[in-house]
Amino acid sequence: MVQTIQTMEESLLVYLQNQITQAEGHIIRCNNKLNMLQKNYEETESNKIGWARLINEASLELENYQFRLDFLQNQLKEFKNTL
Repeated sequence: MVQTIQTMEESLLVYLQNQITQAEGHIIRCNNKLNMLQKNYEETESNKIGWARLINEASLELENYQFRLDFLQNQLKEFKNTL
């Protein structure tokens, strides 16, 4: 069995090829993570819009009931005054 001893250049070439392969793997993982984060961000923004709409509707409902309460309290005052 004949063993060949790699030259410094060959060793460096193998090392660089391995480093390139590892870097490509890291880039793929980073891209996947960025894509997932972008998707989560978009879903969150969509949810924020939905929550903002629900909050706005609840605020309008509260204002409506406050107006009705004020009206009814005024009616009660007038009724008490007429008694």
